Amino acid sequence: MAALAALHEGPIIEEIALGEGREVAPAPPRPVQKREGFATSIGAEIKALERARMVEALAASGGVQKHAAQLIGMPLRTFVLKVKQYGLQA
Repeated sequence: MAALAALHEGPIIEEIALGEGREVAPAPPRPVQKREGFATSIGAEIKALERARMVEALAASGGVQKHAAQLIGMPLRTFVLKVKQYGLQA
């Protein structure tokens, strides 16, 4: 049902209301709140978080990349590539 609702552009009808014919108006979109001094893109924030998690995983695994990759659920090949990209090689 959720997949169908995502494709539908009109008002959403609740499952409970289907037999009764009542429509429920969708909630209005919430405005994006801008912060003072907001200069970082979401892509940069994601990369910074990813790098930090990789550093933590490497520390927790004693520098063993295979174990660090497993700790954060990243394929080893991807982990090794990103270690090079982020300059995490010792």
